[in-house]
Amino acid sequence: MQKKKKIYLSICVPTYNRKKLLRRCLESIYLNLKSLNNSCEVIVADNSFKAMNINEIKTYKKKFRNFKYIKNVRNINLNGNLRKLISIAKGKYLHILSDDDILLESYYHTISKNLKKKFGILYLNPIGFYNDKNIYKLFEKNNEIKGLSQINFLKKTNFNLIYLSSCIFNKNYVRKEIFSEIKNSNILQTYLFSDCLFKDNKNIYSERYNIGYQKNNESALLNYQLFISDYFYFINYLVRNKKINLKNKNYLLSSTLKNYYSYIFLIQILRNKNTRIFKKSLDEKYREFKLYNVLFRYVDLFPRIIIIPYLSMLVLMFRLMNGEIVSMLRFLMQIIKYEKTQNS
Repeated sequence: MQKKKKIYLSICVPTYNRKKLLRRCLESIYLNLKSLNNSCEVIVADNSFKAMNINEIKTYKKKFRNFKYIKNVRNINLNGNLRKLISIAKGKYLHILSDDDILLESYYHTISKNLKKKFGILYLNPIGFYNDKNIYKLFEKNNEIKGLSQINFLKKTNFNLIYLSSCIFNKNYVRKEIFSEIKNSNILQTYLFSDCLFKDNKNIYSERYNIGYQKNNESALLNYQLFISDYFYFINYLVRNKKINLKNKNYLLSSTLKNYYSYIFLIQILRNKNTRIFKKSLDEKYREFKLYNVLFRYVDLFPRIIIIPYLSMLVLMFRLMNGEIVSMLRFLMQIIKYEKTQNS
C-alpha cells in the first residue's frame, strides 16, 4: 500500500459569490504548484447562495491531488469561514488566499525553498495590478530577509498585515481562544498572523512579489474606513498584551498614516469618491497626532485642484524618504495612466 505523503501546506480559499474570480484564483494555484501537488492541499469554503457545479468540483479534484470543497449551509461571514478552514486544514502551514487574488510565478520558488523549514510566519509581499498581471516583473526583487526581530518584522510589514493573502503561518501557533477574543473585527487574519509572529523568532520576509491583487477593486477602497478603526484597535491590542510599547505604537500608526492613508486618500479623490467617511475615521483616530494635524487635518477644505498635487507630493516625499524608489516609480506610472484616461 502506497504511503500517503505528508501535507505541508494548506491553501485555504474563503469565497462568497465571486465564481469567475474564484476560478482565476484556483487556476493560478494549479499553474504555480503543480509540482508540489502531493505535499499541498487546496480547500474552498463557500458562503455563496449557490454551490459550485458538481462537474466543476470533479474537475478540480482531478487537477489537485488533495482538494476539498465545503458549501456552508448559511453565510457564516468571513471570520466564521476562517475558523472553519483552519479547523479542517491538515497542513503544518496555512495560507489563507482571498478568492480575488492570484499566485504569481515567484510563489513556487518561495514555497519550495521554505516549506520544510520552521517559522512562525512567511510574509509574501503582495503587488497590485490592473489588467496585465505581468507588470510586477518590472519591479521584481529576489531578496529574503531572515533574522529580523519580531518588532522590526512588524515595522517592515506594518499595515500590509491586514491583507488576507499576505502570510503563510504555522497552524501549531494558532490559539483557539483568538476566535472568541476577536469577534467583530474585519481583520481577524492580522491577529492570527501576529500571534504566530510573536511565538517564533524564525520568521521570513520575502521581498519577491508572490501574490497579485486586482488594483481597480472598488470594494477594497470602500472598506478602508473600516480598516482604519480595525487597525487602530489591533495596535492597541498589541500594547495591552505587552507585545509592543507606546513608542512602537506611535511609530506604526505614524508610518501607516504616511505610507498608506495618504495614498488611499489621494486615490479616492482621483476616482471622485466621497471621502467624508474616510476622513471622519482618520479624524477620530489620528487627531492626537501632530503629524496628522499639520499635514492632513484640514486638507479637505481646499478645492480638488489643490488637494491632488498636494497629496501627490506627500506620497512621493514619504516613499522617497523610505528609499522606495521602485514604489515611487510605480506610483508615477499610475498617476500618468490616470491622467491619460481622463484626457481621452
